[in-house]
Amino acid sequence: MLIDHYFAELDTLTENTRKVMIIDDDSSMTDYLEELCLDLKVEPFVYHEALVALDNISLVNPSLIIVDWLMQPMNGLNFMRAVRRKHSKTVFMLFLTGSAQNDTHKKALQHGATVFLEKAERYSDILEEQIKTLLSASPSMTQSEQAHLSALAMNDKELAVLLDFHQAAKKRIKSGDKLKDIYALMTQPKSKLYPLLNKYFQLSSQEYIISYRLYLASKLLRQLPSTQDVSDALGYSNSANFSNAFKAKYTAPPLKFIKTLSK
Repeated sequence: MLIDHYFAELDTLTENTRKVMIIDDDSSMTDYLEELCLDLKVEPFVYHEALVALDNISLVNPSLIIVDWLMQPMNGLNFMRAVRRKHSKTVFMLFLTGSAQNDTHKKALQHGATVFLEKAERYSDILEEQIKTLLSASPSMTQSEQAHLSALAMNDKELAVLLDFHQAAKKRIKSGDKLKDIYALMTQPKSKLYPLLNKYFQLSSQEYIISYRLYLASKLLRQLPSTQDVSDALGYSNSANFSNAFKAKYTAPPLKFIKTLSK
């Protein structure tokens, strides 16, 4: 569906803040890493349990994951292996531990780490440089990947209004907030948004939000274990309402949609 191509490109264009997932059961370490990320002007997402972080990867869509080793009930090695198997082969992962053994470095790389570092006071400068390096190396959208959006031939002012609205939607839509809450985050005039959406997408702002929310659902269905999990993640009142809305857009219920993708 063509509208989904626009959503994918707009998602990338509005990722003006790099996101870093920090997973460690040591609060002093997460506080330190969170402050470091803020100093580097990247958005930190802190988790003290790896299983909780794993459930939220698809929603955060991080550029970098920083993960500790010794945690319960899932340790950092198993977390990285699960990320590589179920979510992403390419996201950068920085593996940290204060309990390194002779073979820890090898194990970390085997389980999917991009970089391995030991926790130590003397490594703080190295850690900061590694984070900077990994974030700067994160892939960005190429010109060819913006083909659908470019074909609309919007002028710069129109694109600014659309990006502003889309970014506001990204911040609020996953919690099922109302349209007025999304408008409240906009810095561009709403009066310019309505004719723009009608001109280029033949959609009202309400229809745009509904379609974008279902686009996000189509991505989450590949990553979360059940339609109920997807429904909950995107703030639907119940899974039946979600399934009916999904079928109306994609002409197939969620489970059938997933089966067609796996063929």
